[in-house]
Amino acid sequence: MVRAWIGALGLFAALAARWSGGNPAILAPLGADAPPALLAAIRSAGTDPAALPRRDLPLVRNVVRYDDADG
Repeated sequence: MVRAWIGALGLFAALAARWSGGNPAILAPLGADAPPALLAAIRSAGTDPAALPRRDLPLVRNVVRYDDADG
């Protein structure tokens, strides 16, 4: 089974700041393959994705895999 989650520490910190009344800004560049769910999460954290720098590379992704045999 493969599951994908949108977010990382910077996005989660910005969401928490926004929900507690702050005015956060995300500054990280977006990769060429940014999915709509990520763009929506960035908007909900208070940053317009169109204002972020873009790069012609895929997003940086961390992948953790677990299997039933070895945990």
